Amino acid sequence: MDWYQIDVKETFRKLTTTEHGLSNGEIERRLKEHGPNRLETE
Repeated sequence: MDWYQIDVKETFRKLTTTEHGLSNGEIERRLKEHGPNRLETE
């Protein structure tokens, strides 16, 4: 998908977010599904 070609509102819809960021409920759901956003260290 070429994200740069998509309207901002459509991008928010596809990413399940808003211009204000993720809701608390969506944050909790994503943490449960994907875990914390961390890079592995050497």
